[in-house]
Amino acid sequence: MGFAFALKKLVGFAARKANYAERLGVRDLPKLKLVGTSKNGTKVYKGAAENGKQYTVSFKKDGSPLKMVEKRVNNIKKEGLNESIKETIVKNYEKNEGVFLRRNNAEVRTDMSWLGRYFKAGDKVKIAQKTKYNDKNFGYEHMVDDLTTYTQAGNSNWKWTVHTRPGIIKSSTYNKYSNDWQQTETYFALNNFKFPNGEAVHNGTVARIKGVSPFEGKFDKSTRAYTYAAPLEIDYKY
Repeated sequence: MGFAFALKKLVGFAARKANYAERLGVRDLPKLKLVGTSKNGTKVYKGAAENGKQYTVSFKKDGSPLKMVEKRVNNIKKEGLNESIKETIVKNYEKNEGVFLRRNNAEVRTDMSWLGRYFKAGDKVKIAQKTKYNDKNFGYEHMVDDLTTYTQAGNSNWKWTVHTRPGIIKSSTYNKYSNDWQQTETYFALNNFKFPNGEAVHNGTVARIKGVSPFEGKFDKSTRAYTYAAPLEIDYKY
């Protein structure tokens, strides 16, 4: 009697696990444990996979998935760098949306060139990324907004921001060398980008640099984003 009951319970758990995975669209779902039930009947489960991923999932009273949060921490040591990376994936099944968060606290172990500048041993760099998707399954075709910032701990004189949306990338870099020598360089890379309420399709790059220098004083000028950048082209669809 006891063995039969245990076997039935084990089979029932396996079936529930497979059912959870199918409803959530996750293949390698770990064992989940019920941690709470709200007044409206929403049930919250938690579990941890062998690879260190932490899962928090919730189901509505009718059994349909509501939200899943997946977290992972990686400590990576590679040539010249120690990186502590935290990643969070949030899938909202009710709204069919998704968010990806990435935090990288990196420490430079040896003097090196990285991210387009020179760092010394001991420098600490923070990289923060947030990407929004209009689909819970993610994928580049569903990306609607991505913002990544690069900063150096203890150094307010440098910041790099990359903002990506469908068809357009905006990269902005701030450098302050002294009070009378600083600049912000911003460039846009366009790929079949159409401005709102317009028919013209834009391709190529356009960039501006503005700031102040001991040689030019205040300046604001157009420039090429990089040597071989494609010039801006506009197709007005006439």
